Amino acid sequence: TSLSQLGRGLGLIMVLTVTGKLAIEGWTTLPSFRPSRIMITVSLFILAFTFFPLPAHIPGTYWLFHSLWHILIAAAYNDLYAQILSMPSSSRGNKNN
Repeated sequence: TSLSQLGRGLGLIMVLTVTGKLAIEGWTTLPSFRPSRIMITVSLFILAFTFFPLPAHIPGTYWLFHSLWHILIAAAYNDLYAQILSMPSSSRGNKNN
């Protein structure tokens, strides 16, 4: 399998997972994100996943691109969780609060 086939397969799995969650639990269980921050978060994830496969295509750069992968994925998750934790509990998709 090629890298593009793997990427399409992973994308399909993500879409099916979110679709299944929405079908079973409903739209109200998804947290609401601030539109001003979500584009930054999505951009960080895209950059991280862009750098991840580059060492396979550019020999001798594993240390660089793998380091960038860790930095960007950590920044993306940090931004994502900061948005969730800064919301009132009623907006986080938690039905118990």
